[in-house]
Amino acid sequence: MTQQPTGSSEDPFAPLPGTARVGLAGSGIGYSLSPELHAAEAAAQGAPLVFALLDAQALGVPFPRILDLAAAAGYVGLSVTQPFKIEAFEAADSLDESARAVGSVNLLARRPEGWEGYNTDGVGFGAELDLGLGAATDYRSVVQFGAGGVGVSTARVVLDRGASRLTIIDLDPGRAGALAQRLAELYPDREIASGGLGLAARAVPPASGVVNASVKGSAAHPGSPVEPALLGGAPWVADVIYDPAETELLRIAREAGCRTVGGGLMLVHQAAAAFSILLGRPADSDRMWRRFLSLRT
Repeated sequence: MTQQPTGSSEDPFAPLPGTARVGLAGSGIGYSLSPELHAAEAAAQGAPLVFALLDAQALGVPFPRILDLAAAAGYVGLSVTQPFKIEAFEAADSLDESARAVGSVNLLARRPEGWEGYNTDGVGFGAELDLGLGAATDYRSVVQFGAGGVGVSTARVVLDRGASRLTIIDLDPGRAGALAQRLAELYPDREIASGGLGLAARAVPPASGVVNASVKGSAAHPGSPVEPALLGGAPWVADVIYDPAETELLRIAREAGCRTVGGGLMLVHQAAAAFSILLGRPADSDRMWRRFLSLRT
């Protein structure tokens, strides 16, 4: 079983009969472990699979063109990552309830009628919280940084786990406000606030937990969305980023005595759900987790 490496001279859209072809569509995604996780799981199951990185930046083509080329090349589906989750939602010919519920798509399955959009981010982030923090976690008051495509899913996960107050903070206060308004309509009994980065000084210290659903802390966007002095009172901090394994946010949170969990569990469990949808067979999430850990050593 093979995967298409980033930067390969091979054409990822050339005909390749006799295999299931899957891709990861995004921009600046050469770091992604998704191809290796999917390919290793397929190999363990004896399933013929080729997984290609379809980096719009490296290929020099826009996202809609990637969709057209992938359909013509016989791809059975595409995982979708930043910055195309909202664009994928709008481009889908049909939507699963998982995508309709959050208004973004991280998985496109090729059906006879066209592209069907799904979202497995919620499954992944739920596993991150449940497995990484445990059932006794206090979700009463949560502050979330990031109101983009993944932020919709993470916000709904903490609300579904009982958060009575959720504060959404984003570099773009308007985007944070739009998400807060939408969530308030879906959860009318909750207190949902929003604002720009200046709100953090008032919102973080009394919170029971902090979620980073932004790109801050990734290799391309180093640093932390939270000032170290604000984290002393937050019992737990969860980050959707998995590379680096310990982001700057998680490091300062750990040093402040918070319980922390990174995005590795989210990556693995959303990938396992995507694998099952695309190939029509269950993925072994425990095996995929062990593979993920082996890639980090």
